[in-house]
Amino acid sequence: VVGCPGIASIDFSSSVEHDLLVSVDLPVEDEATGSFSHILAVWDWRKGVALCAVDTFSEGKIFSVKYNPVDDSIVTIGCAHTMMWRYRDDELKGKVA
Repeated sequence: VVGCPGIASIDFSSSVEHDLLVSVDLPVEDEATGSFSHILAVWDWRKGVALCAVDTFSEGKIFSVKYNPVDDSIVTIGCAHTMMWRYRDDELKGKVA
């Protein structure tokens, strides 16, 4: 993803139907609010292209991203941060867990 300060965590989907990888970048702090900006992205790892990327608007730093092997939902975990995500139709939608 353009402007990414580095990658904090990645995980590969266990789905045999899709060649997906999820990544979350290192935090960039908004000095005015004290919140952190992280970009969560889903990639087609065979083609090397990002399919979707969103800002998580996290109040804390995110340390890890994981796919759920049962249903391919995504979880991001960090300091004052736990969110569940769904990737469908080239869109990532999250909710606080």
